[in-house]
Amino acid sequence: MAEFRYVHRPIPPPAGPGTPAGTFGPQDLARHTAPDGRSQVLLSTHSPLLAALPGARILELGGWGFREREWHELDLVTNWKSFLDTPERYLRHL
Repeated sequence: MAEFRYVHRPIPPPAGPGTPAGTFGPQDLARHTAPDGRSQVLLSTHSPLLAALPGARILELGGWGFREREWHELDLVTNWKSFLDTPERYLRHL
């Protein structure tokens, strides 16, 4: 018989939000929470850095409901890449 256990561990926001180094703590915690493959971590984020957790199954939520996506296909990733490629395209509206 399978054993089911619910553990809720909120991951605190990174000390340096939006920085790569600031996301390593939450990524490491999530990765070590489910090392045996019998556990799962549900992570909700607007950070493309946190969404890049190696080996993650990514579900994107939008007006269409849930859909499975690859990291590079996520709207949050493509939007950030677009901004970083040409920030003036966005900043001209300020």
